[in-house]
Amino acid sequence: MFFSIGRSADRRFPFHSRTEPGWWISRDDGWEHDEIKGQIGKGIGNNRLVIDVGTNDITFDHGPHRSFPLWWNQDTQTLTNLMGTGELIRADKKYMLFNQWLVLGNRDIHGPIDDSQLSWDAVADDITKRLRSEFFSADDRLPFDGSDQLPISPHLPKSLGRVRPVLYVSGGLDTVTLLALLHDTWPLRTYSIQPEQHFDMDDFTDTNISGIRRDHWAYNQIHHWRSRTVLLSGAYGDEYLMRGPYTVALWAAWHDINLEHILNNSHGYHVPYYLKPMNLATIRGAWQRRAEIREQYVTYCDLIRQILDINANDHQHWHLGNTRTWTPFLDSHLTKTILRLSPDDLLRQIINGDINREVIRRTWPAAEVLVSRAKNLHANENLYLLSSLR
Repeated sequence: MFFSIGRSADRRFPFHSRTEPGWWISRDDGWEHDEIKGQIGKGIGNNRLVIDVGTNDITFDHGPHRSFPLWWNQDTQTLTNLMGTGELIRADKKYMLFNQWLVLGNRDIHGPIDDSQLSWDAVADDITKRLRSEFFSADDRLPFDGSDQLPISPHLPKSLGRVRPVLYVSGGLDTVTLLALLHDTWPLRTYSIQPEQHFDMDDFTDTNISGIRRDHWAYNQIHHWRSRTVLLSGAYGDEYLMRGPYTVALWAAWHDINLEHILNNSHGYHVPYYLKPMNLATIRGAWQRRAEIREQYVTYCDLIRQILDINANDHQHWHLGNTRTWTPFLDSHLTKTILRLSPDDLLRQIINGDINREVIRRTWPAAEVLVSRAKNLHANENLYLLSSLR
């Protein structure tokens, strides 16, 4: 979902459209262009962008969760998400191009926040239900055509039933959670497991992928096909399900919890990851600033809102060419729900991903054996068991 809008065509892109207000919209492969409605769109469900071209303005619809960063350079009058310069537009800003100006406003991307405590079972029930509903309600507007079509299954949204969704199971908590949800909600014949890294080159990636990978770490892990493909992704799982080092450190310090001490006396999926020097420095720094953190975020609602803001501006990867990525984890409702656990219960998720494991047990319990012993270590160590499970 890479694009650039400016006063001239951006030659980093293969496709260009000139609009009546005098703007050029440049983009990579895979966009749908409805010239009658004046719309250019790309994406699936909660990871979709529609650019709507009016007589004097250009507006943008991507729902509450913008999956990509965005820059506006007033000097060059360029709005882009590809290695941009100028002003970085934060996720809580609404924006439009009017004549020759960028117009900014504020928007509430989080909605109401409830900090009342919920039981373990209530949180596990809510998150499982939410994730299952995301699979059932993924967007059905993509007009896929071509020889790679499959018969439309009654169990799949229309857009996903026409192109085989692909999942790379790394053995990490999030991809195994996705696999369990797939097994629970979609028939096995409608998706495929990608056994290894796959990356096709095309004109756009030839020109830009090295810069994209330099600026956005997640593009060092993404798969890419030149043909129309839906890639199911575990992106945002760490962040939106409270397993990211920075927000975890902030949460623990606010609660006066010495997380380093707990980690040094624990065994769990995330412990080696948190104890890596860079992450441990983050945890120690927050612990040392815990009094300041409590002063800055007076109430628990204040802390929750800050965590939501951090997540909303932590952009990872979005669509690339004809490969559309989709993840159910790009959803602040998950974060708001999991933060209603008691501190002791939330530590179970932080250390061992136990809410993820609950989702797996409630959807496809057998899949839990596929989870690696530790995050980013021993990758794929248990995936030899997958064929026997299926």
